[in-house]
Amino acid sequence: MIVIKRKTLFFLVIPILLAGLIFTLNVHYGNQIETNLLSSLKQTAKENNYQLRLGEIEVNPLLRSFQFEEVVVTDLDSFEVELNNSNLKVSWQQMLYYIKNSQFDLINGFTAKVDHIDYADLIRNQDFILFNAVLDFKGELTKEMLINKSAALLNNNQQLSLTAEEAQYNYLYYKNFGFTDQSWRKISSFSDLTVNANYQATEQALKIEDIKLQNEILELTGAIQAGLQAHQAELQTNQAGSQAKQAEVIEVVNLHGNYDFMVDGSQLKFGPTEYTEDYSFQQITMQADFDLLSGEKEKAELVVNDYQLDLFLDQVVILPANNIREQLSQTTYGLINIDENTGLKIDSWLVALNYDRPQAEVNSEILTPAFGAELAMGISYDQDPIYISNSKLVISGLGEGTNRFIMMLELLTGRKLQRDAEGNIIIEAWGSLHNLNFK
Repeated sequence: MIVIKRKTLFFLVIPILLAGLIFTLNVHYGNQIETNLLSSLKQTAKENNYQLRLGEIEVNPLLRSFQFEEVVVTDLDSFEVELNNSNLKVSWQQMLYYIKNSQFDLINGFTAKVDHIDYADLIRNQDFILFNAVLDFKGELTKEMLINKSAALLNNNQQLSLTAEEAQYNYLYYKNFGFTDQSWRKISSFSDLTVNANYQATEQALKIEDIKLQNEILELTGAIQAGLQAHQAELQTNQAGSQAKQAEVIEVVNLHGNYDFMVDGSQLKFGPTEYTEDYSFQQITMQADFDLLSGEKEKAELVVNDYQLDLFLDQVVILPANNIREQLSQTTYGLINIDENTGLKIDSWLVALNYDRPQAEVNSEILTPAFGAELAMGISYDQDPIYISNSKLVISGLGEGTNRFIMMLELLTGRKLQRDAEGNIIIEAWGSLHNLNFK
C-alpha cells in the first residue's frame, strides 16, 4: 500500500490548482478582451462608414496573441482589405493595458503573421495580394494618430519591417497593354518582397531601406529617405453639423531616394493592342537618383529639385496596328512602302537625363537598322514656356527607305536639312517650345 504524506500531497495539489487558476483567468480575460475588441472594431467601422466582416477571433492573454480567422474592411467608394488567418503577438505592456482599460488605443510593438492579405483598389480596378506575410513593428501608435495622421507620431522612434514569401499584382485591364495571360502571370507574381522602414525622431527622418521586389523577369531595388515635420491643418469630421478643427498633422518636406529597375523581356509575349499589332523587347534597365523639396507656397506639393536617370532599351520591335499603317501610308503619299512587316526596330537606345532645378541636360543615343542618331539637349524650366537653350541632333547611317522619307519631308516643308561632309543630317534648335529656331 502506497502512503502519500501530507507535505507531498500539498506540493502535488498546489501546482494543479495554480494551473487551473491560470487557465481560468486566461479564458476569462481572453473572452473579456475579445468582447471589447469586437465592440471597438465595429465602432471604428461605423465612425468611418466602413463595412466590416469578421470571422472567429481567439485571444490568449498568456501567450499575448490574437488570432483572426478573417477580417474584411470595405469602403465602397475606395478600397477593400481582406486578411485571412492572422496571428498578432503583442507586448506584455499592451496586453496588461488592454485588460485594465478595455481600450485598444495603444500600440507599442507587435509581430503579425498573415497567411493572405488582399488590398483591392475599387477605383482603379487593381489589387495587391501578399502570401505568408510578416509585419514587425516597434514604436508607439495610438488610434488618434492613425486616423488623423497626427504629428504626435513624430515624437517617438518607429520601426516597421514587411516581408512576404509571395506577392501578386492584379489589374483587370492588363490585356489593353498587350500582355498574354501567361506573360501577365509571370510579370505580376513575385517570389520575394522586403521593405524596412525606420523613423528617427531626433532627425525627423523616415528611412525606407532594403526595398526589394523580384521575380524571374523583373527586379526592383531601392531606398527612400523623407524629412517630416508637423503642419497645422483642418480636420474634417464625419458627424453632421460638426465643425472642422485645427490640428497638427504630418507633412513631407523633402524626399530623397534611388532605385534600380530591370525587366527581361525575352520571356514575355504580347498580343495586339489598339495601336500595335505586336511588340517585343529584349531588356529594359533603369537607374535613378532623385531629390524632391517642398515648394515655397503654403501647403505646396513636393517639387523635383534633382533627378538623374539612365535608361537603356535593348532590341525593341514595334509593329503598328492596321489602322496606324493605313494612316502612315496616306501621310507619306505612297513614297514609302508600308506593309505588315513595317514597324519600328531599335537595336539599342540609351537615354541619360541630368536635371538640376531649373536646368536639365539630355543625352540620347539610338541605333536602328534604318539609321543611328545622337541627341544632346539643354533645357531651362524657369521660363514659361519651357526654353531649349541648345539642341543638336545628328542622324547617321541612313538607309535607302529613310532617305526617301527625309526627301519627302524636305519637299513638304520646303526646307533642306543640313548635312555634314559624311552625309549625316545635322539639326540644331533653340528657343521656346512655341517658337523654336532651327539651323
